Amino acid sequence: MPVRCGDQGDTEGHQERGDDAVARHQGAEQYVGFAKSVNARFLAERSSQSGEGPSSHTLRGMTSTLLMTLERGTLRMGYRTVDFASAVRGLLVKPLLDRGVSPSHVDAIVESVLKREEVGSTSSGPIALPHARISGIPEIIAGLGVNATGIYGDNPARVMLAFVSPMEATAEHLRFLSTSAKTFRDRTFLERVQTATTTDELRELLRATAG
Repeated sequence: MPVRCGDQGDTEGHQERGDDAVARHQGAEQYVGFAKSVNARFLAERSSQSGEGPSSHTLRGMTSTLLMTLERGTLRMGYRTVDFASAVRGLLVKPLLDRGVSPSHVDAIVESVLKREEVGSTSSGPIALPHARISGIPEIIAGLGVNATGIYGDNPARVMLAFVSPMEATAEHLRFLSTSAKTFRDRTFLERVQTATTTDELRELLRATAG
């Protein structure tokens, strides 16, 4: 959004708003750089055949964070859609509407997640973590879809966690992204998630692991 100054040309206010714009731009660059590094580590860890995953104590803490968010989000078992965009939409629309987000803004949010995916893929093997930071939402909102035979097309994704965070919550967003990537790096946990057959079973798995 362009920086606008007052009708009477308040130079000082213009400078302050200009500084704010620069700060936001620098923050966005830092976010993109950090997000790319998280994605890169996620891809590297998932492709490694020797990785042991997080310890059980660490996994409990990370799963607890994931559980708290998903308790207010969407859980879908046997989740199957025609393509990536449909998969993202199916996981985010309901929890966004439940938070009072307008339908038109929901469409814009989904589009932002899809555009973010164009910057760099958040998928690796059986895991997909599409995400974006968005204005006009109160907290991190997420949806988890699971299908052991594949979520869409011939793509290998079996578990998709789609989430969006408030625009101003950069640190929280990156922490949740990193936590989610590390959580699903645990092969035993990932296998158990895929073998769950109902949403209640998946919730119990998350609660037991977080406990």
